[in-house]
Amino acid sequence: PIIKLEANRFYEKYKYFAPSSRVVALERLAHDEQFRPYRSPFFFGLYAFEKEFIHIPDYVKSYLTDITTEDAKKIMCFLALVTSFSQMSLTDYLIKGILSLQGKRPLHLNEIFGEGPSRLILHRDQKARIVHPLIAQEILKQLLASNNTKEEWKTRLVDLSCLFIESLVNIAGPESTIVLEILSQMFVSRDPWQERTDRRRNFSELILEIPNDAGQHRILQKLKDFCHNEAHFWNHLGRHHIYVMRSKYDEAEKCLTRAIELDSKNDVHYHALG
Repeated sequence: PIIKLEANRFYEKYKYFAPSSRVVALERLAHDEQFRPYRSPFFFGLYAFEKEFIHIPDYVKSYLTDITTEDAKKIMCFLALVTSFSQMSLTDYLIKGILSLQGKRPLHLNEIFGEGPSRLILHRDQKARIVHPLIAQEILKQLLASNNTKEEWKTRLVDLSCLFIESLVNIAGPESTIVLEILSQMFVSRDPWQERTDRRRNFSELILEIPNDAGQHRILQKLKDFCHNEAHFWNHLGRHHIYVMRSKYDEAEKCLTRAIELDSKNDVHYHALG
């Protein structure tokens, strides 16, 4: 990492070129101790120019080559999924559960990933996420794609999402507050996390990223099956029956009726039922 004085010089220079919406992030990079390991020309360029910054694939690839175990790959994919499609993090408790690690020993990411890949992760206060959403998305592209098909990684988000839901619920249970918050942000919230827009989406950013309707539906079905007391999960499955699958309207009615039974004071469920 560059020294603090030099970091401030980078900040003063880049803030004049960056869009105003990114200046706060640049300031945190330059002055927040949490981001000290990431104070480098690469990250100043990334935070300033984001999607226009062309060096992300090579940067990510240079670290992912050091991932040698399936467990490390799975956790890296889970962290990338959370970071790409929510503002949440994975707690150490959840990560240790996924890895079947026992005891109260603190979690050390270097032991899981090695020193290189660990630099892609921000780990603080017993929570972890990828250092930037665009790096998280590139991680998914590189780890999920097995050939040169450009959109293959999006198709593989289906299996990854279903495994993610199963893993978290099996560890913490279907009533876990933190798990429900993570899953709701990722699979239900219709507010985009990376770009502001005035257009409200019909489904979450992650669901809409899936290139086929059946894959979208499979995720929402998995969500409902594993967290069967969460009204909004029933709601979104029912709405997907109506607006996307355009079939089994009796099943859609059952889903929305169940959402009302679970959350009878919320008008959104009545509105969806019509």
